[in-house]
Amino acid sequence: MHRFAFVSKRSTLPGSASGKATTARYGYVQVGRAGLFAAAAALAVSGASILVLNHPWNIQPHLSRLQAINVALDGYPPNTFGRVEAKLVGLDNLRQVPDFRGIQAAAGVSRFWVVAISGNYGARPSFGCCSTPSGYPGKNRWGAVVVADTGGPPRVLLSEVDWHGDWPAWFDKLEDLAPKG
Repeated sequence: MHRFAFVSKRSTLPGSASGKATTARYGYVQVGRAGLFAAAAALAVSGASILVLNHPWNIQPHLSRLQAINVALDGYPPNTFGRVEAKLVGLDNLRQVPDFRGIQAAAGVSRFWVVAISGNYGARPSFGCCSTPSGYPGKNRWGAVVVADTGGPPRVLLSEVDWHGDWPAWFDKLEDLAPKG
């Protein structure tokens, strides 16, 4: 309805020699609007394409989730830990974790597996001579490791352990970039 009303309007163009009514002015505006609409649609499609192509479901890690977990648990008997989870994270996201703030990435490495383990994982903390803190239960309660997601041999880059709580509080807040499944 609006389209027909728009097309049917007539006006005399300023400076017209004949003084006859014409749709040229409105036709130009209509083309301009159509051109703006086409440009906006093209921008929306290209923006959506960029988002889709860069969305986490399109990321293909070098290591699988299971491979990252196996690297973290190397040397431990099976079924030693009650809860073990791994998330694929970007470098910026990893640097927001207080325990891993200072991590430096090798050239070309932008994603890391963070593996969290509930239980007595990792080396016993060193407290120095004769100074075990009160409340220390004699073992770790959780551990977390960082494994670079590269095509090379997988290895643990960093690890963190603690005896406070049963799970790293920051782990569940990390966004997992790895495909589900």
